[in-house]
Amino acid sequence: MYGSASSPDDDTARDHISTTDWEPERPATPALEAVVVRYENQPDRCTISPANCSDESKRTTWLSADIESFVRLDDMR
Repeated sequence: MYGSASSPDDDTARDHISTTDWEPERPATPALEAVVVRYENQPDRCTISPANCSDESKRTTWLSADIESFVRLDDMR
């Protein structure tokens, strides 16, 4: 292994992490929107994209998965 296990940069990062408030503020409106497409012969699919993004940007800024892959947020808290 090269270098030391700790450097001044490491300490600065550690101090920053320990003093940062990690409780996120909740936005007034959802930051994401979901669209579910239902199929007869295959699993339904859910596509998530930014809520306030242009149609052009949505073409490359999205995530799709089978609906069974998603869970309710309240169930995971």
